[in-house]
Amino acid sequence: MFPPQVDIAKVTMLCKLLESLLFVRGGPDFSMDPNKLNILLCTTFTFCYLWSIGGNIVESNWDSFDSFMRSLFEDNSDAKVG
Repeated sequence: MFPPQVDIAKVTMLCKLLESLLFVRGGPDFSMDPNKLNILLCTTFTFCYLWSIGGNIVESNWDSFDSFMRSLFEDNSDAKVG
């Protein structure tokens, strides 16, 4: 069994993932078409959220987390989990 991770570590991971994907050289061009940029930002946030929270979940909870993620973003077609 893995020791529990404190909540701030999950938030820190989310922020670091977002920062590394959005603000490094080769990241998105923030002056691009707003519709395309919105899709990119939503997809990036969903990916980072999934890994920052879900990366610390034991296998027995994977199905529950999968259902949670799908329901959480179901109203936003740009962030929908595929």
